[in-house]
Amino acid sequence: MICRSLQPEDFEALYSTFIEAFSDYQIKIQMTKERFNAINIRRGLNYELSVGAFDDNKMVGFTLNGIDLWEDKLTAYDMCTGVIPEHRGKGIGNSMFAFLLPKLRMAGVKQYLLEVLRSNEAAHKLYTRKGFRETRKLECLKITSSKLSAKTITRQDTAIRQIEKPDWSRFETFWDWNPSWQNSIDSMKRCPEEKMVYGVFHGDELRAYGILYPESGDIPQIAVDKDFRRRGIGSLLLKEFAERAGAAGKLSIVNIDSSSKETLSFFESIGFENFAGQYEMMLDL
Repeated sequence: MICRSLQPEDFEALYSTFIEAFSDYQIKIQMTKERFNAINIRRGLNYELSVGAFDDNKMVGFTLNGIDLWEDKLTAYDMCTGVIPEHRGKGIGNSMFAFLLPKLRMAGVKQYLLEVLRSNEAAHKLYTRKGFRETRKLECLKITSSKLSAKTITRQDTAIRQIEKPDWSRFETFWDWNPSWQNSIDSMKRCPEEKMVYGVFHGDELRAYGILYPESGDIPQIAVDKDFRRRGIGSLLLKEFAERAGAAGKLSIVNIDSSSKETLSFFESIGFENFAGQYEMMLDL
């Protein structure tokens, strides 16, 4: 078994190994090749600073890393680590980690960020032993589109309009907490997927905004002006999203900061259910 840096030419083998490695994952993953590629771009995949493990020229494991600034430090983000079932328990994950660390340090990376399911106690213990520390807890919520589409939500004094040129600095003023790596502003700017940015306007003033990937029903960002909350604006925007993402059959919001009780209370009040919890973890390099 050998480890080596990946190259764009490895994509086909990487996709096949990804599907095999996550065939028994705790959360069912269905991913087309096109969406897998788009997500890799969105999260900032750097092939050279990622690794594949090969047994007799067959890729049996991988770690994909995104590289960007995070909290003003050059950071590697473990987008995805997987090993195919029949090669687990052979130390491949440790070998890939040992291969990557010196390469990341040589590239000037100062910290290593990842997320791990809280239900995956073995992985959490492994990362803790390697020196990762918990930075926050994150929650993942979903709802069937039909539940929101059926709700009667109206406001006569507001209008929902698509935003062609997002004003990110304005959006940030609505935040109570910072999005995770995959939902960050930088990730949104990189993303080639079809996404829709909508705003709720009171007259000409923006009072809420949200971003939707209609194909998957994923909502990476949604926020309401602090002075206009509890007026049905957020619910109105989500109802619009449910109708736009009808083919997906659901809406999902991944990685809400657990400390934001107001955010979680809002989504739970309109029927969203928690389907996973994660730890965000960091290793100083």
